[in-house]
Amino acid sequence: MSTNEWKLYNYTPSLWVNLVQAGKYALLLSVSIGLMIFVKIKYNKYLSKQKSNRYLGVMIPFTIGLAMECIGYIGRAMGHSDPQNLGAYILQSLCLLLGPTFMAASIYMLFGEIVKTLDASHLSIIPITKLTKIFVAGDILSLLLQSGGGGLMASSSKADFGEKLVIGGLTVQLIFFGCFMVCVVLFFLKCSRYPTKLANLSSSLSRYMNNWKVHLLSLVIASLLIFARSIYRLLEFVEGRDGKLMSSEEYLFLLDSLFITFAALTLLS
Repeated sequence: MSTNEWKLYNYTPSLWVNLVQAGKYALLLSVSIGLMIFVKIKYNKYLSKQKSNRYLGVMIPFTIGLAMECIGYIGRAMGHSDPQNLGAYILQSLCLLLGPTFMAASIYMLFGEIVKTLDASHLSIIPITKLTKIFVAGDILSLLLQSGGGGLMASSSKADFGEKLVIGGLTVQLIFFGCFMVCVVLFFLKCSRYPTKLANLSSSLSRYMNNWKVHLLSLVIASLLIFARSIYRLLEFVEGRDGKLMSSEEYLFLLDSLFITFAALTLLS
């Protein structure tokens, strides 16, 4: 296929549906930023500066992920009037691929904070000092592969290689995410069976600690949703540009945006 015949999309992106998606993520982004400001102001007197900064550190990647989702769908909306707009295509490709990767980083960090707060590091199958670093490192590797591949996919001569890089990045993400969920489930079972003093004395602790099991369950649910979304994206790129998944925009809305929305709501609740 010649460069002149190369089409960035196999369809014309929907204007209104993509704008609705962008608006939805803009709302979630506003909620996330609002929560960060609320916690910083309201609990500034009760939390040490270190703990406050740790909370913000956990939330920042998640918030960046929401921003990327919003920008990604704006890029797709721009592609409605001009499907061959290269800048808009690269923007949406990178943002929608990488947004969930940033959210995953927050999930890894949040699990580490829960374990530390419960004083239950000895119950983690991977030393907690290494756990967050290991999974975030895997997240960064996945991010680099996907970002490199996403950019190359806009070129007709390098699209196949770009797809292979994305497939590699998604595979890395799935492997690390799968291992992470095993770690979380095993920790949940161990801490339930051999609770620490802080876990046992939950009635005298903060609301956050009262619900440590609920928070871990939320992490598992959010992880499963992002995991399922990554499986969809992996299958999409394995099929290739002429495959069913990449030839219909509806799959993106149902198997990517919907799953990521529920994951975000789970983490924000």
